[in-house]
Amino acid sequence: MSPPQNRDLPPLRDSIGLLSDYIAVCSTTLILEETASDYDFDISDRKTGEKVFTVKGKADSQTISKAVLDTEGHEVFALRKDNTRIPKNHRLEAPDGSPFMAVEWSWGPTAHFAARFPNTTSPNQDAVEMTMDANYFRRNGDWKIDNQVVAHVFRDAWTAKDMIRGRRTYYLTVAPGMDIAAAVAACLYVHERVNEGGGTGRGSGTTAAIAGAIGGA
Repeated sequence: MSPPQNRDLPPLRDSIGLLSDYIAVCSTTLILEETASDYDFDISDRKTGEKVFTVKGKADSQTISKAVLDTEGHEVFALRKDNTRIPKNHRLEAPDGSPFMAVEWSWGPTAHFAARFPNTTSPNQDAVEMTMDANYFRRNGDWKIDNQVVAHVFRDAWTAKDMIRGRRTYYLTVAPGMDIAAAVAACLYVHERVNEGGGTGRGSGTTAAIAGAIGGA
């Protein structure tokens, strides 16, 4: 399967997001590409080729941390996994250690993911829920808020580097008015969940099946 053509998503009626600086002004497709390290990604704008974020990871015996950095090297948010807990604890944190986004997942006929965060662009910072249901036999899915597609993710599993080197490449299209950083956070969370391999607890033991849905090995 070849990389998808650019897919323009319709604009949102009102902006939605955590970080107003990253609200998409037009339909934007990002390429999320694993580097030589198992923990790092380069994230760039598909149209311009400009880097948007860099993901830098580090691991020790207890935790794995992946910091998402802006173009000046400042941390935007981080994905952390505590290996000492069963099931393993995944969390998305702001630079000050406070929660950035909460994500839950479960499985059934499809793999279901629900990301919740305050919409800081609204006057009352109302809580929003962004959901995705991924088919096990496809490698793409739509993130939706109130039944409107706010982001679309596609896993390119057939490039040479994916097949030979085991590096994963995702294409993430974000609708105008949606927070790019929030969409990236949700995508990285799904990547981490479905590629961790095994475990117990809610949704665990189904990694191989869900991996086939949206970006697994």
